[in-house]
Amino acid sequence: YNALYEDVTMPLPLTATEEHFAALPEFLRDSEARTRWHIRFDGDALFQKSVKDYYRLLTGVDDWVGRLQETLAQRGMAENTVIIYTSDNGFYLGDRGLAGKWYMHEESIRLPLVIHDPRLPEARRGTRRDEMVLNIDIAPTILELAGVDIPDVMQGESLVPLIDGEDPAWRDEFLYEHRIAIKTIPKSEGVRTTRWKYVRYTEVDPVVEELYDLESDPLEERNLAADPASAEQLALMRQKWQTMSIELE
Repeated sequence: YNALYEDVTMPLPLTATEEHFAALPEFLRDSEARTRWHIRFDGDALFQKSVKDYYRLLTGVDDWVGRLQETLAQRGMAENTVIIYTSDNGFYLGDRGLAGKWYMHEESIRLPLVIHDPRLPEARRGTRRDEMVLNIDIAPTILELAGVDIPDVMQGESLVPLIDGEDPAWRDEFLYEHRIAIKTIPKSEGVRTTRWKYVRYTEVDPVVEELYDLESDPLEERNLAADPASAEQLALMRQKWQTMSIELE
């Protein structure tokens, strides 16, 4: 795959600007994500190499999934094998002058999820769902698909009803957390609803909060935490965080 995309110019993310970097809290501008940005994306030549290598890797994964499907077909197992394609985290590709993951921006927390179930009727194939799905849902999904009881200790929800086209009651918010103690990665927590996002850097003094209306500001460019007009929404989201964080303890 080394020569793949050689003749392609990879576009910069919309938020890969000095202005977006300058808008970050100072402790993020001096964090591990910035250190890795210098290693991967500092300058056009390095950016092009890193992003092309990243997509070469993804293309390779896609090819091997295809080979896996071919092998299943050859062994007569393709019609009884569900394939779940996802990832463990999102990834900054120079967005906001950062690299890596760790923080609560959409590019860091959103994941791909494709579920191929060959047993579905033709009308159900290729459909998309808008429900808020988490990686903790994958294990109970696999268990239900395999006909195994889901232990009560599991926090996730089986996605089988969604796969089958049903409309069950579903989550509309979740708690985000990055509590790992790493000196160069500030700890953060927050709540993501279907519209709003609340971010809290938990070990910064004084506390730094962020509030975004993802409906009107999908790129998270306007922090509303200090906006008097958003004070009520901020208080609501802060309360959600407090309640969900305490329940986790």
